[in-house]
Amino acid sequence: MGFLDKYIDTEKAKELRLTTPSKIFAEALRQASGSSFTRDVRYKIYYQVFAFYGVVDGIGTSTLVANTALCLAEAGLTVCVIDTSMLAPTQDILLKTDEAVYNADKALKHYDWFDLPFVRDSVLHVSGYSKNVSVLSFRGGRRGVIDYLSPNDSDTLVSLALSTLHSKFDIILVDCCHEMTSVNTACLQQAQQVIQVWNDSPVVIGNMETFITNAITMSCPLDKMRNVIYSRLCHDSMGSLDGVLKQYRLRHLATSYLSEEVYLKAVLGKCLFRCESTDPMVIEYTEFIIRIACHILNIDLSAEEESSSGDKKTKKDKKKKGEITVGDIREGKVEGTMTHELMHSEDRTPPVVVDKNPMGSPAFGGSFSATATPMSEEEAEAVKEAEDTQAAIDYAEDAAKYSGVMDGDGITQAELDVDEDGDGIPDIFQEPDQPGKKKRRGLFGRRG
Repeated sequence: MGFLDKYIDTEKAKELRLTTPSKIFAEALRQASGSSFTRDVRYKIYYQVFAFYGVVDGIGTSTLVANTALCLAEAGLTVCVIDTSMLAPTQDILLKTDEAVYNADKALKHYDWFDLPFVRDSVLHVSGYSKNVSVLSFRGGRRGVIDYLSPNDSDTLVSLALSTLHSKFDIILVDCCHEMTSVNTACLQQAQQVIQVWNDSPVVIGNMETFITNAITMSCPLDKMRNVIYSRLCHDSMGSLDGVLKQYRLRHLATSYLSEEVYLKAVLGKCLFRCESTDPMVIEYTEFIIRIACHILNIDLSAEEESSSGDKKTKKDKKKKGEITVGDIREGKVEGTMTHELMHSEDRTPPVVVDKNPMGSPAFGGSFSATATPMSEEEAEAVKEAEDTQAAIDYAEDAAKYSGVMDGDGITQAELDVDEDGDGIPDIFQEPDQPGKKKRRGLFGRRG
């Protein structure tokens, strides 16, 4: 029994064996994370308080926190978002809360974080997107620089808030600002895990070392903030953050791209999570948020990514019974989520089918006959397969034409014709699947 020997009768317990010690310690960690009786047993939640800390203001940290809260709420969890900014709180705007509440006298009041020790009414602001998301901020009153010097700005206020919210919410997300307040510093110190937000702008790269040093000075150990999120400007930016990541031995979680379309959606007040758009950057942002939510819920995506890439899953990588993956949520297999309700709704409207060749024009590969006989399923399948094959050929030709291949590069036509995985892209433009293989080129300035 090891460290338990001095507490038990070893003679009577010498035949006692722990068959699954990992499950015992996992349950102990889950219980130690607090208020486990309010948790859904389907998730392995080891930490409850997560702080998001950006290198500088304006790189999308607040937007990231708000959309992550909505993603966790869709998974059936109750989430509290704490906004530490006194001068410019933004979470109430992003989550569309109504901070005004009716007190016991039926009078309309605006409560904020400073009112927490003095009122019996709730100082939380419920999100208009989801009732499972609430916001604790300083938006209720008119706050200014003078509040920095008030006695309310102390670590006691943070301890009171976390102890109060501890048993009421499954997850607490803290949006840390760069205001020099005791509340902001105390949130960094009392958070169980700090997720750094970087981007590749010259201002961020130039202040990276100072940012990490200041965080450590504020009693935030580097091990507690070892997880990093890239909030990059675009795919084609020249800067690289991998060297800094390796220097401080940090871990990269996910990458988002703040394109013009993403900024436009945010400025218009739209929620970026599950946002309907044809822009690939907006679609990728939803995948980016799901990855962060899976990290918070300790959902391993490695097995699913290997399966989607065609690799065979080992026995260790197979999904365990009772576990929930991001694919289950996305495919509507988890009850209580919005995706499940939409996919199993009886009154949902059928999808709209668009006729791409309504007049049968020869320019679109058809005939002039307006009463042409519809194709059978086999014919339609054959046409689709031919179109996919031609699209793959065109894609490979574009890759060879625009990916930077020159005559002096030493790439032959035979190498361009090699396509072992059958995805229509020459293997020379993709990353090697096995160590020891020759490093291949990127495609259109992006990683393969």
